[in-house]
Amino acid sequence: MLDETLRMQFLRLGTSIVKRRNALCGRCCGECRTSYNEFVKKNKKGFRMNSNALASAQS
Repeated sequence: MLDETLRMQFLRLGTSIVKRRNALCGRCCGECRTSYNEFVKKNKKGFRMNSNALASAQS
């Protein structure tokens, strides 16, 4: 029961983070969205990016 409760809390947290990110990206230019998509593609290929690379990819 506890595991199920924690899983639901993490799911809600992840959903709220995605909603906030999408709201922020909706207000800025399309370049932000492109950078984010490139970052996701690199991550799917197995590349690991540190926080500096993430910041530069999203700016």
